[in-house]
Amino acid sequence: MTFDVCSARHPLAGLAAAGVLGAVPAFADDVREDEAGPLEEVIVTARKTEESAQRVPMSIQVLSAEFLDVTDPTHFFDLQNSVPGLVVNNLGLNGAGFSLRAVADQGGSSLAVATHLNGVYLGSSNLSTARLFDLERIEILKGPQGTLYGRNSTGGSINLITRAPEHGFSADIEAAYGSFETARVQGHVNVPFSRSALRLAFIASNGDGFIRNSVDDRRFAAKDFWGVRAAYRVEPTDRLRIDVMAQRVVDDGASGELWLPRPDFLPDPKDIRLTTVTQPNPYLKNGSDTVTLEAAYDFGLATLHAVSGYADVTIRDLDDCAGILPNLAGCIRGTDPSRHHQFSQELRLASAGGTSVDWLIGAYYYDDRADSTFHQYTPVIDPQPTIDRQSTVKETTAAVFGQATWHFAERWSTTLGLRVNREKHFLSTIGTGTNDSPTLVSDDVVENNHSWLVDLQYAVSDDVLLYGSVSTGFKSGGFTIQDGGVLDGFAPEELIAYEAGIKSEWLDERLRLNAAAFYYDFHDLQVSTFTLIDNELVFETDNAARAKIYGIDAETTLNVTEHLGV
Repeated sequence: MTFDVCSARHPLAGLAAAGVLGAVPAFADDVREDEAGPLEEVIVTARKTEESAQRVPMSIQVLSAEFLDVTDPTHFFDLQNSVPGLVVNNLGLNGAGFSLRAVADQGGSSLAVATHLNGVYLGSSNLSTARLFDLERIEILKGPQGTLYGRNSTGGSINLITRAPEHGFSADIEAAYGSFETARVQGHVNVPFSRSALRLAFIASNGDGFIRNSVDDRRFAAKDFWGVRAAYRVEPTDRLRIDVMAQRVVDDGASGELWLPRPDFLPDPKDIRLTTVTQPNPYLKNGSDTVTLEAAYDFGLATLHAVSGYADVTIRDLDDCAGILPNLAGCIRGTDPSRHHQFSQELRLASAGGTSVDWLIGAYYYDDRADSTFHQYTPVIDPQPTIDRQSTVKETTAAVFGQATWHFAERWSTTLGLRVNREKHFLSTIGTGTNDSPTLVSDDVVENNHSWLVDLQYAVSDDVLLYGSVSTGFKSGGFTIQDGGVLDGFAPEELIAYEAGIKSEWLDERLRLNAAAFYYDFHDLQVSTFTLIDNELVFETDNAARAKIYGIDAETTLNVTEHLGV
């Protein structure tokens, strides 16, 4: 059971379970035979090394393979039902907007909540929202992760870890059929070899749309997608391990953004229905490819990791945009295509542990490019497109980082971390729309910044850990395109975060209780707004002076019996 200050999941589950057990005393002997054992230890890589989640001094929520098998999420949007404080908004051709602990993508081009796949940062939310399948676990790290993860992690980091090849043979296939004529199949096969193994996983779905147009009974938002992944692990020696993963995901069941009208412009504000979809074939198609390569070599005193990643996503979209305002009747917009591709390389050396100081040092390089064609026009107002532009955005990042934990007393330890970044952002645009620049306009900015972490930990006992931390994070600055192709810049967003918490296990490790209080102090918060000027929507991003967020969250897990947990 996990909850935060404003949401809860099954808060009475434990009481209900206790009531049921108390109501059936005839089964007391069976209940005694079904005594609960200790909770299973959760191993995470939140700090880039394997360790127990209960020993990591930060708020972490882990969705295990068993939990994912039961809840069966196939999309990033499904995770918010299992992670209190997480909100994922569908932004159509712009992917998704993330919010964790109320830290949201309120503006700017960077993600407030960083997402990673097998340790590789995903620079576009359209990559993050690719379909989910065959996952080992999902680690949700709350709060800024500026030292070990770096890239714009003001709200936190969500790490997707796929299931790795295993040494034994296994295979399964699962098929389902549901409402709206939706059929789905998924499964895997794992084949071992002498010193290696290969795992193939797949998922596919097809069905009718579950949103009906109120005008002509057309259906939209069909669950049509497919994905395939191949993972190969080889261990040439006892010290060297190499993991290669490649996946392809195609999602073409959406139908473009179906805009809702603003309630204040409706005759009856309670009648929230879709605006008329005038396009004969609205669509939103997303195809992504991801390749990761990780090599780990154990030197004995330390282990060297090299993590390489390539990702590519292409978006094609056409939709009606008339719903937001009545004077945009007939508005049409889309991109055909928009493409993001990226490459990253990380090298890190981590100590083997077991000494008074555990340490990790590393270097990171990231490069991406996004090319898009975008058009928008409202024939009722003007037959000429207001926007018909081609834009290119480039980002490069280089960083060095390090973190060390000093166990300076029997039960006391402290962690210090630092990351130094240098980033360059470039934007160019040209177009033929009435709001575009007919000549190429470009600008770039170079930013140097650093993030740091200090925490203090006290192990009250082997089962209770108290901690307090101060850390920083940032979101990169950038540009927005204004009327006439004018580029308007905005500054980076910076955050200082304070957190104090407890991680504990009770009742012979059958009850796990973790809680934390946090306070965030933002400077130059990035905020996007839009205004209506001469019947045109004008978007811009500015920096607010300051903002503060504070709250608490808690997580509890209890083994009631061997077969019942809450």
